[in-house]
Amino acid sequence: MEDKTGKVKKYRTTRGNLNTYVLINGKAARVKFVSGDNKEGFFTTSDALLQAALENDRGFGSKFSLSDESENKGEPEQAVYTEIKNVTTWQQAKELLKAEPYGIPLRQLSTPGKIKKAAQSCGLSFPNVAE
Repeated sequence: MEDKTGKVKKYRTTRGNLNTYVLINGKAARVKFVSGDNKEGFFTTSDALLQAALENDRGFGSKFSLSDESENKGEPEQAVYTEIKNVTTWQQAKELLKAEPYGIPLRQLSTPGKIKKAAQSCGLSFPNVAE
């Protein structure tokens, strides 16, 4: 189903983490807008069919909109994370992620690997925590 284009488009919602469906060739495709702060969520794709489906969806302009458009350079895009430098242990990271505004359940923070994955899903990194 993926149709790569020369453009990477980033879509934005002000509804935090938003899950929506769009139709591509008569089939529903799930689109997940991911939010690091439960206010703004983002979804990025270079799939031309998905871009067209999003831009023709009835929610375009009201639920979500086009935020940014750039040329696809063919290189994998590096994720950009907000570094939290005052956190130095996994326990501190866990406490931060379970509190508001993140509110991640403790069962998703039971190991350093899960904590790191949860932090990445929130757009965070802890550079001063030993691996």
